[in-house]
Amino acid sequence: MGWRVYLLMIPLLLTVAAALSQTANDMVRVECNSNSPPTCPSGSNGVMLVAKGAVRTATRGPSLDVGFSSIVPTYTQVMVFRRGYRPAYQKDVVWTQASDVLKLTLEKQFDLKIRIWALCPDVNGDCSRPLDEDYFRSFKTEANVVLRSERVGIRLVAAGGGLFSDTARTEPGASNFKNFSAADCPAFDTWVERGLGTRGLDDAVNIYVVSDVRGLPKWGWNCSRTWKTVVVGAKADWTTILHEVGHTLSLGDLPMDGVAWDGDDARAKKNFMYSETDQKTRKFFTEAQIFHVHLNESSAVHTLSNPKAERVRYCGGIDDRAENAIPPCPILKERVWLEP
Repeated sequence: MGWRVYLLMIPLLLTVAAALSQTANDMVRVECNSNSPPTCPSGSNGVMLVAKGAVRTATRGPSLDVGFSSIVPTYTQVMVFRRGYRPAYQKDVVWTQASDVLKLTLEKQFDLKIRIWALCPDVNGDCSRPLDEDYFRSFKTEANVVLRSERVGIRLVAAGGGLFSDTARTEPGASNFKNFSAADCPAFDTWVERGLGTRGLDDAVNIYVVSDVRGLPKWGWNCSRTWKTVVVGAKADWTTILHEVGHTLSLGDLPMDGVAWDGDDARAKKNFMYSETDQKTRKFFTEAQIFHVHLNESSAVHTLSNPKAERVRYCGGIDDRAENAIPPCPILKERVWLEP
């Protein structure tokens, strides 16, 4: 090949290189819609750029653009995380060779309505005993602290102004479910749906307290066809209840979902969706899990939104399924901030 041919190829190679890498001045500008002007209060913003099989992350303080260098076109999704706010999201982002500024506005956190039902809240199976409301009220308090600190963008609120209900245990057939097992799921779903109002609410996540789940008063289970039903034993700790609520938000169990954690099982056990641990160990959600919570169409964030969430698609709980969604979802281990 002659030198003239090489010279002719140089402009082509420069064009290809420009298409594959962007300028060092691409920015994500974060605003908070509850303020006037919409400058966010003190605190840090975290940004995740998402492509198939890859993410890029960065953090900055308030009122500052979050900058990225050399953003390639495959990063077509952007999500911003911040305490007290629902994540802001945009897809189909096009990064050009110019200095792009993408503005995203954070909305106030999503209020997830919950109702706690006393079905048989006694470890000895005495269904006439009252629910220990202080014990389960502390679940809501502790869970909201974590949901805020981990920037999940969700706050648990009492449905219809009432956190507890005592009507379900007096309904015909209630005692059939006091010792709950996975095999009870179909019959229980049908029982709830046939008595909405006195047995459950259609616009909330319903948490049923039974004597035990699979023989253990500290276990919980989720098997709802509508992703609105949680069953917990009378002595389930607050992290177990939050774990089961996580299932209503489309999050699967770890490690059964085959999620890759770089062989670090100790780290995986600190995640709230790890299935066999407790409040001494569970500490964090990942930002990739939060991505799924807000964008997966089977999440309660979508099913209980009014109007329905606009941007929804099937992320799935298993990483390879999530990566192959269109557009792809990040694998569940990805974080912006280091976990506690």
